[in-house]
Amino acid sequence: MKRRTLVLTCIFALSGCGGGSLGLLTLFNEVPQTYIHQTIPASTDPYQLPKARSQKTLPLSFENYNGLPVLSDWFLRRTGTGGLLVIQNGQIVYENYYLGSHKNTRFTSWSVAKSLTSALVGIAVEQGFISSVDDLVSSYVPELMNTAYHDVTIKNVLQMSSGVDFEESGADLNSDAFQLLSANLDSNDEYIYSLKDKRHAAGTHNYYASSDTQVLGMVLSRATGQGISQFMATNLWQPMGAENSATWVTDPHGVEATYCCVNATLRDYAKFGLMYLHNGKLRGNQIVPADWVAASLSTSEPQLVPGDNPLSNDSWGYGYQWWIPDNKPDYMAIGIFNQFIYVDPAKNIIIVKNSANPEYLFDDMEEDHLYFFRKIAKKFDKEANTRWFNWFF
Repeated sequence: MKRRTLVLTCIFALSGCGGGSLGLLTLFNEVPQTYIHQTIPASTDPYQLPKARSQKTLPLSFENYNGLPVLSDWFLRRTGTGGLLVIQNGQIVYENYYLGSHKNTRFTSWSVAKSLTSALVGIAVEQGFISSVDDLVSSYVPELMNTAYHDVTIKNVLQMSSGVDFEESGADLNSDAFQLLSANLDSNDEYIYSLKDKRHAAGTHNYYASSDTQVLGMVLSRATGQGISQFMATNLWQPMGAENSATWVTDPHGVEATYCCVNATLRDYAKFGLMYLHNGKLRGNQIVPADWVAASLSTSEPQLVPGDNPLSNDSWGYGYQWWIPDNKPDYMAIGIFNQFIYVDPAKNIIIVKNSANPEYLFDDMEEDHLYFFRKIAKKFDKEANTRWFNWFF
């Protein structure tokens, strides 16, 4: 696939880490200690996800994107899985950790953080800090008037449709993706101010660019007058009932890298997915506005429609920083190296997977993950329906 490639070379260049899946996962799990960060405290009223009395087993195998049979255990090993968690009907029905990880391990999110950033923007709109997604980003961050973002709306950046010339993929140190990640060691804001060129007119093409999400963070911080982590702690992490503290990597000026780098446990990522499954509500609290959730999953703009779309650089559909693979009801938050929050509303299932796939740049296996998740959801849903049928009769 053509997206989400914050290059592997930057990981080694910045960290000097090797050692395959275990080495990468160790690096990922040490992100909060290795880099400057803000801490997002655990909720004072944590929500303990209930665990089903009977835990389920994964399907022995599944058919991948190419129609070939793949053993599930091999797939988990091959993709460097650190943890896999499945929630069905509000209960944990499968939870397993690998490569020395455990339930309290804080896994890095990579671009899964983009979906979290989107949720925070939705909350800010609901609270009146942001008037409308149709506002120009430069009306909140005037410095953007001198950049390629001068005529871009908040909705444009939510939908990865800014038109700014930013190349996400590539494996050289001069790539835009590497330069953005490197800017976290200096100044995230200054890097965004350096972007001057357009690829397309704003709002006409879906072209994945992590810089768009960084601009979202800039707008959010200016509009609320708060740091992103502070706003998240009060308006998302606390009401969601996060069991553990999280962290968000920042530059030396305390500016979060909002396109990536939230670090949290699988159970807390799962709560976020569960909240979206329930249209922004969790434990009876409307945390993210329901209309924002609906808009986040809409592919109504021409450039966002899944399939062979000449207005997009990807065959999967896109919403407000969420991936909509096709016309089925399921959707995902996705990060590089195979991080996922998968939501299937039809089967009432959430799947969270954190990985350190050392061969990601050669074979990202993201379509295969979609097929794997759908096989899990189908198996678990069938088992649940069979149990209730047997009980009733």
